[in-house]
Amino acid sequence: MPAISAVVATALAAGASEALKTTISQAIQDAYAGLKALIQKSYQSVNLTPLADDPASEGQAMLVKEALKKAGADDDKALLAAAEKLVDAIKKSGDPATAAAYFGRLRVEGDLEMEDIKTDGTSAIHVKEDAVIGKSLKIKNVDTRGRKT
Repeated sequence: MPAISAVVATALAAGASEALKTTISQAIQDAYAGLKALIQKSYQSVNLTPLADDPASEGQAMLVKEALKKAGADDDKALLAAAEKLVDAIKKSGDPATAAAYFGRLRVEGDLEMEDIKTDGTSAIHVKEDAVIGKSLKIKNVDTRGRKT
């Protein structure tokens, strides 16, 4: 399992990306606000603003991850629970591009086919760690509104 700081940084990037959209679910809004509030209360030295301003930036996510790690967040089970709550809310949002876009390890035992993926342009599909596809992977028609991913 990835370090808690890595899970939290990934969840924050996904939440920040969702927050830039014109409409997001109340569950995502609440979980994102709760995770940020917990970090601001418990890890005041961690600056979340640059990642919130540029959620597609792997560099900003890495800085948040490292700051959380240095602050001792890798042992914080409450922080992990808050990050997982945000990840679950995003996965349940019904947006398959968002659900596939951010979350660490991808494991599919059989075939995986994704089609007609539309994003706000910040990211299409980005697996940050391991990707294991049992048989085949097929991705078609990714619309990122003209931005490179």
